[in-house]
This record gives sequence, C-alpha cells and structure tokens, in this order.
Amino acid sequence: MIDITDRLFEKKKTDDTIAKNALDFYRTLAENGDVESQFDLACMLYTDRRFRDKAQAMYWLEIAAENGHKQAANAIQNIKDADNMLPPQPRPEVAPPISYRIDPGFDQQFEDDVRGLFTGHLKENEAFGAELWSSMANVSWYNKDDPDETPCRRSFRSAGSMIASMLGIGDYIDWYCSGPYETVSEFIAEKMASKGWRYVPDGYGSDI
Repeated sequence: MIDITDRLFEKKKTDDTIAKNALDFYRTLAENGDVESQFDLACMLYTDRRFRDKAQAMYWLEIAAENGHKQAANAIQNIKDADNMLPPQPRPEVAPPISYRIDPGFDQQFEDDVRGLFTGHLKENEAFGAELWSSMANVSWYNKDDPDETPCRRSFRSAGSMIASMLGIGDYIDWYCSGPYETVSEFIAEKMASKGWRYVPDGYGSDI
C-alpha cells in the first residue's frame, strides 16, 4: 500500500498548486510550533526553485534546530561548510574516475543496479540527480538475496561522485547536498525493489 503522503510528495514536485498549498500548510504548522513542519518548510524554501528564499529557509532551520530537530542542525552546518568552500572550478567535460571504494559482492551489485536502473533517466532529466542523491546519501540498502544483509551505502561525497560518473560529466560537488539526505522517493524505492533492494535511512545525521 502506497502512503498518501508519498503520493503528495511526488505530486508537489510537478503540480504548482499542490506545491503552494503544501508550502502554506507547512508554514501554518511551523508558525504554531510544529518542529517537523519547521524543517519541512525550510527544505522547500531552500531546495524548491519555485519558492526559493534562502534567508527564510535559514530562519526556519535555526528555529527547528533550537527546538531539537537534529537534521535541521546538521543542515545548518552543511550549509555553512558549503559557503566556506572555494569557488567551483570549471566543470570538466569528462567525469573523473570513481573516487570511492566498491567492495566485491553485493556492494558491486548495488552499484550495477543503480546504474542500470537510473543512468538513462538521469541523462534524459539531469535534475533527477538531486532525487537520486537524496536516495543514496546516508541510506543503507539491503538485497533480499544476501544472507549476511550487507548494508550498501554511499556517503554525501560518494553519492555525488556516483551521479557525476553516471552522467559522464562534472564532479561530486555538483550534487553535494543537492537534496534532503536520507530521503528515498517512491519512484526510486519501487525501481530498486524490482531488483530485490530495500532501504533503511541511517539516521546518524551528516556523513560527508
């Protein structure tokens, strides 16, 4: 059974009316002290180009963090770290070699399945990379055929590096924090399930 909230999440990405209603809904709850809505509102204001207002996003992240929301506190630190990075270099035309370790066995199978399922879709719609990054960063994936239940996961950097190499252009920094981490979309979950994969968000916060 598909959760109605998952359907709405997918809908608000393409339906401007639903997205605006969601923004207003989060704002009302946030103003009434709901900490999860404070974080959700900040995420929309920071990542959704239709409503982008980084000053307001930081305002609500700080309130959520003060109210004990760990992901909000991690997001604030990640944004500060990104602001302190050197200006981006010109984007190379050919992606660099994979810079992260792939263990033999199910980790290699995970890598192969992600590339097989999503490379074509990514090249048709490069913006899909943010959704893919969110579904890989700090998420442990398990294959039903693995008796040892080996967790297959990618850090913030290696998730970005994977996407760059799938596109054949750029580097991990192009995708670093491009979406909310530990957030698997229904589309990606269903595609991965077709290959026998299930996921568990790590819940440990930022892991760069």
